[in-house]
Amino acid sequence: MRCPECSQRNSVAARKCTACGKVLPRKPLSLFGKIFLGSVVGLASILCLAALCTTIDSPETALKRAAREVTGKSKSAEQAVDNYHRFDGAVQITFTGCKTG
Repeated sequence: MRCPECSQRNSVAARKCTACGKVLPRKPLSLFGKIFLGSVVGLASILCLAALCTTIDSPETALKRAAREVTGKSKSAEQAVDNYHRFDGAVQITFTGCKTG
């Protein structure tokens, strides 16, 4: 690549001219490169969103899980209280759409 300032030949990978030190212009990204990069970013965004959505339970599923935990045997009093609070929160979310407290 030739320097636009002093016409010195430089390596293709050079960022600055070896003779005058001027920053060499970068070759713009081709249309194919832009489309490919946009596709990769879009696909990555969709995959991240899909992964996030699969970890979020519906209120009904959360309520069923909390009910199973409350009706199951707790190993300690603290676990029983924690299960009760989780069940109470699941009930609030299911019937009101938001959790209070």
